[in-house]
Amino acid sequence: MKVCFITDLHIDIEGVMPNEIDSRAKFINVLTHVAGKSYDLMILGGDLCNQTGNEDIYRWIKKHLDAVGIPYAIIAGNHDTSALMAQIFGMSLSVHDGELYYNIQHEGIGEIIYLDTAAGWMSDDQYIWLERKIKNHETDDVIICMHHPPLLAGSLLMEPRYFFQQSERFKALCSHFKSKRFYIFCGHYHIARTVISDNIILFITPSTFVQIDPDSEIFRKDGDRYGYRDIIMEGSKVLRTNVVYV
Repeated sequence: MKVCFITDLHIDIEGVMPNEIDSRAKFINVLTHVAGKSYDLMILGGDLCNQTGNEDIYRWIKKHLDAVGIPYAIIAGNHDTSALMAQIFGMSLSVHDGELYYNIQHEGIGEIIYLDTAAGWMSDDQYIWLERKIKNHETDDVIICMHHPPLLAGSLLMEPRYFFQQSERFKALCSHFKSKRFYIFCGHYHIARTVISDNIILFITPSTFVQIDPDSEIFRKDGDRYGYRDIIMEGSKVLRTNVVYV
């Protein structure tokens, strides 16, 4: 089964190009590329909007996702408004006190857990829900999608200013389930990177908008590449994954 993880679109209102970059055109280019690759599932990894949640932007994105004809799931990033996004995408039943988190048993893939870190952290209720889902997970491989990387990944701009605020709590939860392996797919850092810590394997996916130089303490573009992550699975097992630049 083939899954693609697309993240950090940073779409603004019509006619506005953030940092003089046509983020709408780049997103359409990625979708066009994905449409020809026979994916079974698309996952949108957050920061669909450039500044904050916007109904018109979400409707524009939804229109183009629906046109591809591939099933998709979405999670919220720090530039999204979770409840509004869920409303536009018909997912309001998965909103809990303003957080959009849920799990899906995807046919041919198995269970994927989708978390909400839009605030830079997760509520106690979301942690309680997540622990229950891990405990009841039928296989040793647990696949989680979240916007913020829960591990330090070596970006001078993002760390510590925009880092996930509950890294130690998240790692402690995973370490409690020593027999499990956690494959975590995320974005937020605008880089491609793999980080491994104990039973966590973290895959950070580059943005469809712009990449950020991880060695700079101020915002600095890292080239002109943009793309998404390709994930090949067999049941609930991740066989291989790589970044695809468009």
